[in-house]
Amino acid sequence: MLSMLVSFALTQAAVTPVVVELFPSSSCPQCERALASLQVPGVEIISLVQPDAASLQSGLVIDGRATLMSAARLQEEIITSAERGARPLLQLGVSRAGLTLTAQVQGVKARRVEVFLVEAGLVRARHVAGPCDGEGSSCPLPSSTTRRVTHFELDPRWQTKDLAVVAVAREGEAGPVISSARSPL
Repeated sequence: MLSMLVSFALTQAAVTPVVVELFPSSSCPQCERALASLQVPGVEIISLVQPDAASLQSGLVIDGRATLMSAARLQEEIITSAERGARPLLQLGVSRAGLTLTAQVQGVKARRVEVFLVEAGLVRARHVAGPCDGEGSSCPLPSSTTRRVTHFELDPRWQTKDLAVVAVAREGEAGPVISSARSPL
């Protein structure tokens, strides 16, 4: 009985990250307000506001799957995405030397890993992390041990207390999210 209680407690303590991308080209102030105030127990909502997205996307995209044009079903779709099942653990390491930020991502087999530098959710920079060591090596079939490295240059005007690095592993170019992680600076 005790082991069941411990197991239940550990399950309840686990937090599932869900990526919510907002493409303001569709201008949905309702969506922005709802996303800013939404809290779902057991879910870490990783919001990415992409103001300069040269994408055909519009509205809110949840974990690369569900697209919403209004805030009406936002919480329901986030919960549905979080309940899809176990996700591989994406390991994200961040280090800083002066104005250079280095992010290392490992732990998930994915064809595409995007790394975002965000300030209070607003995407300041985005890189597709190269496979292996970031030095031009090629890993045509990435594995869960593939290490990806990318670098960002910080703008001194940015509020470092509000900066975070977000890594998003996808099935394909713009496909569903396999796993994600967020790390404050």
